[in-house]
Amino acid sequence: MLVTEPIVFLFALWTAFTFLAVFLFFDAIPVVFSTSYGFNVQPFGAVFTALFVGTFIGTMASAAAKPEGRLAFACVESILVPIALF
Repeated sequence: MLVTEPIVFLFALWTAFTFLAVFLFFDAIPVVFSTSYGFNVQPFGAVFTALFVGTFIGTMASAAAKPEGRLAFACVESILVPIALF
């Protein structure tokens, strides 16, 4: 289905890009916050906790919807992800 349906391929590509960006940010958070803001180990936990809470809320909101509702949620996310990155 990934090869025969173009929308499935494009959605998988977008999801892969989003995961790539999120995991690169996980690697960059300690470097940026320690050099720019002088954070030590304890405030890093608060930053990662905020990321976890946001991810958990987004997952629960998406899981509660029907599959068609998840597609609408993904359309909203596609606008919000680039805004959140910058």
